Amino acid sequence: LDAHLKLAKDAPDDVLSCYSESGDSLSLAFGRFLAINSSGDVYCGGAHPSHGKNNSNLDLKTGKTITFAELFRNPVEARRIVHAGILDQAKQGEYLSWFQDNTGYREWLNKGEYEIYITERALYVDIPYYCHICPMEEAEIPWKNLADLLAPAGPLGPFLPEIREIAHTQFREETERPVN
Repeated sequence: LDAHLKLAKDAPDDVLSCYSESGDSLSLAFGRFLAINSSGDVYCGGAHPSHGKNNSNLDLKTGKTITFAELFRNPVEARRIVHAGILDQAKQGEYLSWFQDNTGYREWLNKGEYEIYITERALYVDIPYYCHICPMEEAEIPWKNLADLLAPAGPLGPFLPEIREIAHTQFREETERPVN
């Protein structure tokens, strides 16, 4: 113990310093859903900093927090689409093997307890920090991939016609995009 105390006492000041960063953002979707995104990083030495992220959606009409499962008629099928969307985005960033090989990621995926935030373009799903090398923080799942699974009686039910129109536009943009 004395040796460690001496090393700490003799260490340069910058070795023992810490930093932290945090940020919050708010967005409103469909004039009713407030997405609250908070994140932060802390580093006090060692190999890697600590990360934290939290997203939630508040239904301004009911005052309730919205969960992933209550959005869909078939949450299991919605999870399958989310997984496919994550893998597709991972391929674009050359991260595919990390997602295929990471046990923590697979366990999280199968639980289906996702932190999400709703926008008028897509549903965003946070990917938790199961280890410091997680290459993506979130995945954007466009409404074109999820619109048919939304529960008519769920929080987004009143907005299904608008979401279907957004999905139709996304399909049209995708099919009209030139192929390289």
